[in-house]
Amino acid sequence: WRFDHDRINLVYTGTFCKGLRSPSAFLEMLAKIPPDLLRFHVFGYGCEEEFARYPDLRDTVLCHGPSSRETCDAALAGADVLVSFGNDCMNQIPSKIFSYFNSGKPILHLYSCLEPVTKMLENHPLHLCIENRASGAVEKAAAIERFCKETAGRKMTLEDLAKLKEKYGSEQVWQT
Repeated sequence: WRFDHDRINLVYTGTFCKGLRSPSAFLEMLAKIPPDLLRFHVFGYGCEEEFARYPDLRDTVLCHGPSSRETCDAALAGADVLVSFGNDCMNQIPSKIFSYFNSGKPILHLYSCLEPVTKMLENHPLHLCIENRASGAVEKAAAIERFCKETAGRKMTLEDLAKLKEKYGSEQVWQT
């Protein structure tokens, strides 16, 4: 795999699980964005049948399959924007959000319910939270497009990162 530097590279590392987190609504939003603007890299697995329903996104969505920690770390380091999918339950926090925070990179978070990550991201200066539902896909796609153009390649200041670490956990948690 490699990034297309003529596009904004979005990266998701993790697993999709029916009933817990799904990419379907996000794929519907991506379908509304000009295909030469973004490339969405998925390092993980799950919901393959949902990706298959969007053949027009074959050049936009690249599923790399299960990947090593080293590969995921390299993908996160090279990404322009990180993508986070919230769980469909309110009592779980995906551990990857701490790695995402620690990167200092912009985070696009898709949520199905107001789970804890949505609240945590209020303190991250480079974030966009979008409800992970297909309704309003055109408006949501426009917001995603704007966010990606405005934040791609930017990073949080060390001061902002220190504030997040102070608010949400010990140094050990942030080493993930």
